[in-house]
Amino acid sequence: MAGPRDRDVFLERTARALALPVAEVEARLSRPLRSSVRLNPLRGAPADTEAELRLSGVELEPIPWALHTFHLRSDKGPVVASPAFSEGRLFLQNA
Repeated sequence: MAGPRDRDVFLERTARALALPVAEVEARLSRPLRSSVRLNPLRGAPADTEAELRLSGVELEPIPWALHTFHLRSDKGPVVASPAFSEGRLFLQNA
């Protein structure tokens, strides 16, 4: 089982690898994760899935560094209840 010392070692090594102060690494890793949606192009056209979600009232914010991926700006309930979710055309994630 990991203890406080393991946490400190992890933070120190990560800080060294990223050339950041330990406090900055800890702050970045402590931020709450945002729910996001990744569209699956193997199960449907991403543009169609995105349009379907938006029409059902889901608010999406594109994640610039990840293709077909959006932060959810609204509740994830409608996403989970959508046909796109049950058909595997999208995945819920934290980003």
